[in-house]
Amino acid sequence: MKKFEETGVWNLPVCENGKYLGFVSKSKLFSAYRKILLEHSEH
Repeated sequence: MKKFEETGVWNLPVCENGKYLGFVSKSKLFSAYRKILLEHSEH
């Protein structure tokens, strides 16, 4: 989240050993986080 805040972008590239693997979006990250919070609050 810090990198999203620092850059002001909604998508960040994902690289490994200099090879581009794809990207991660801020909205997908928030959605996954909300899902985990809901799962934990139901137990």
